[in-house]
Amino acid sequence: MNQNNIDSPEVRILSQDPQLLEKLVDSIDPAISGLNMVKLATLYFLVSGPKSSLSILLVGDPGTGKSSLLRNISSLVKSQVTRKSSGDGFLLIEKIDTLNHHEENKLMDTLEDEIQSVYASSRPLMGRYNPYQTVAQNLRLPVGVLSLFDLIFVLRDTPDRDNDREIASRILELEETTSTPPVETHLLESYLEAARGHEPKLSHEAKTLLLDYYLDLRSSSEMEDAIAITPRQLNTLIKVSKARAQLHLRDTVWASDAEASIRMISHCLEQVGIDPVRCSYDIDVLYTGRPTVLNGKLLKVVEVFSELEKQSIPVHRSSLESILWERYGMTSRTVSRLLRSLLMEGIITEDPPGEYRRREWGQGDA
Repeated sequence: MNQNNIDSPEVRILSQDPQLLEKLVDSIDPAISGLNMVKLATLYFLVSGPKSSLSILLVGDPGTGKSSLLRNISSLVKSQVTRKSSGDGFLLIEKIDTLNHHEENKLMDTLEDEIQSVYASSRPLMGRYNPYQTVAQNLRLPVGVLSLFDLIFVLRDTPDRDNDREIASRILELEETTSTPPVETHLLESYLEAARGHEPKLSHEAKTLLLDYYLDLRSSSEMEDAIAITPRQLNTLIKVSKARAQLHLRDTVWASDAEASIRMISHCLEQVGIDPVRCSYDIDVLYTGRPTVLNGKLLKVVEVFSELEKQSIPVHRSSLESILWERYGMTSRTVSRLLRSLLMEGIITEDPPGEYRRREWGQGDA
């Protein structure tokens, strides 16, 4: 790190600005109006490093600014948008949904080992994001990769008169004038470099806030029969809290940093960690692509399927339905939905209709 950046009068003055975060946010891709939460997360990403990597995924409708943000980040960190790990601390990937199997495995290794901060974008499977499906159902991306991102933001292009007016006004303003961002690029780069030099520690107050939030959500999991949060999200809470302290060039994480971190994690969970049927937090939606309740029902189907397999193969639908109704009260409609899920995931096969077999390893693979 360049020591001159820390000692720079410009950097010191900016760090004391009461509107510091607002100015930094407005200086990230100024051409894009709004997306303040995403831009703030982007700043957290930009001050992360090998010791505290942060990975962000943007899932968005066309024209929501994903590519523009990636280009802006690329220019700030002097790193190309690529699919390959470069070892420079930052990995930027556009259209992550187009990765091949080998590239997906390499990315999983990078995310699991936390050796680089990853910033990626993806298009929804059907072109536009469907809010009535889980994030896993919206993407052409393995759940194993999806679950390793610290922060996932869904960018939707929905008609909103006030928001549309603001965006249009911003575009017209940029067309008419040559405006400069609140923090010019050279100073922003110096400031971010100075921020990366800080390794803040959690204060007692910050620890208490994060722990209480985590335990509250874990407690709600017991009542809702769903897993609302896991230790992975707690780790993300800590990383985001530290990143906010870094942006203030502080060596201590304050309670306000923890509170801001909680707001951001809650925002992300509301977008991608919600069971769309029950409208409640359920991290299994992200980790497995299915709500906990559905996972439980699928396990019951597989359990009965295994029992029937021991008697005869193929397993007949009528036998499955009969036992599942008697034992668990599952209706024919519910069983149909669960069987369809197992078929789509390649766990079982159906041929002829109404007769099922467990898919053999390698069957159907080229």
